[in-house]
Amino acid sequence: MILRFALDPKGIGFQHLQPHLRIALTRKTIRYCCELGIVVHSGKTFEASPLFAAVNALPQSLKTLWYHGLAAARKNKLLLPAGADWDGELDVESIEQLQVLVNVADVACVDESVSKRLGFKDEDLSISIENDLLEICRLAGC
Repeated sequence: MILRFALDPKGIGFQHLQPHLRIALTRKTIRYCCELGIVVHSGKTFEASPLFAAVNALPQSLKTLWYHGLAAARKNKLLLPAGADWDGELDVESIEQLQVLVNVADVACVDESVSKRLGFKDEDLSISIENDLLEICRLAGC
């Protein structure tokens, strides 16, 4: 089963971690999302999405990894628009705000700070909502 991933633009850089861990987690995230799944984005084109802007704002070493991963996803038609209902942001205050993703994504990968606001316990890597139609995971745990 191929999963559709909605990525938190704020979290893809893993700013709270040491540089070597940032690179390792970026590679792991790209592998899961861009090579084994579908990345969904807001906007009519990827270039108009908050995720694209976040990738462009990353340090060069991480930006290059994302460019390669997303180029492969696009080539294989695994980079798709999510539709008009989602603005591309996952910086939310409550789980209810993520319900808009139920029809466009299977996994919402959120920043560490968002996972804390959503009530993740320290040992939680993910939680399910809407009768398991959407899995919310913290990016550091993806």
